[in-house]
Amino acid sequence: MTGKLNWASLPAALALAACAGSPEPRVASTGILPTAGAYEIAETGSPAELRGLVAQHLQHGGLRAAPDADFLVQVGSYARPAAVGLFLPDVSEEQWHRSPARGRRTLLQGVIVSVTDRRSGREVYRVTAEQTVRGSKGADGLRPLLAAAFGPAQGS
Repeated sequence: MTGKLNWASLPAALALAACAGSPEPRVASTGILPTAGAYEIAETGSPAELRGLVAQHLQHGGLRAAPDADFLVQVGSYARPAAVGLFLPDVSEEQWHRSPARGRRTLLQGVIVSVTDRRSGREVYRVTAEQTVRGSKGADGLRPLLAAAFGPAQGS
């Protein structure tokens, strides 16, 4: 085996690398998303754009926005480093069990949507969708997460 680079295989390698995308979003839900009734999204500090995207999905699923709503919807999002270090102090020597990530460019980004029945105060539906991403993608990175979160509930 020689140390020469096979330039003929470089385009194929680049094309293959370009096809490798982010892993699929992980989705976990409890309860059943209501398909009829009125909802109101709580202004809990989540970005207005995110609340708007959630409203689109809820309306697509059969709910309608109204101030005297049957359901209160709470929306949240998060982004944190995908890997963190763990420091284990030892009497003899301080050492890292796993060193902290240097660039922190790989993030775990996610959304949480909770739907509560206003009459009973009971949470009827909760969904969490998260995905490991390279760099912060802001609201654009949340679109596929919301599509994954609401897709199975709406039969898409």
